Amino acid sequence: MSHKCFLLSMILIVAASSANADIRLSYNEISIGYAVHPISEDGVPDLTGGGLSGTWSPVDRLFFAAGYERFGLHTSQALGAVDLTATAKTLTVGTWFALRENLHLTLEVGGDYETIEVSAEGITESDNDFAANGIVGLRYLIGKRVELSAQLQRLQDIQGNGESRWVYITSASLALTDHLDLGGYFSRESGENTYILGARWRF
Repeated sequence: MSHKCFLLSMILIVAASSANADIRLSYNEISIGYAVHPISEDGVPDLTGGGLSGTWSPVDRLFFAAGYERFGLHTSQALGAVDLTATAKTLTVGTWFALRENLHLTLEVGGDYETIEVSAEGITESDNDFAANGIVGLRYLIGKRVELSAQLQRLQDIQGNGESRWVYITSASLALTDHLDLGGYFSRESGENTYILGARWRF
């Protein structure tokens, strides 16, 4: 189902891109958002937190991207309080190809570092993982105000058992001014979803 949803997003973006854009897609921007990661376990609250990300393009068709996400939960059960904190840090370098003025194909490579820490009854355990990160995506600009995107991300663990993971990402944003956007972000990894609602500043 995730593969089908991602392919459908890609097809819709390409099919809709026949309209001409009035402004260019930007690779100089910073975003901040509120995130929710639903938990399916009964009695366990959802993971909530925030994210900060940005891209910078020093020259044409080259950009650097960085991101930071932090989630946490606190629950009180019969055995006592449990605190969980999870973080993810990403750094990539990428390029883009203008299929049309308002439709870009993007390619990125880099790294992803994730940590998780659980505390209960005075005992704290933690784990971390580093993965190679590859991303292919499409960005489509509708007129001056709406941007749609879809990405397919591959994470290849370097530490631990060396397993690989796929992440499917879609997003949409609406320009409120020449520089400020509001938007939503959805990702799916290993059957679990993450939702982010936030703002983006383009410079």
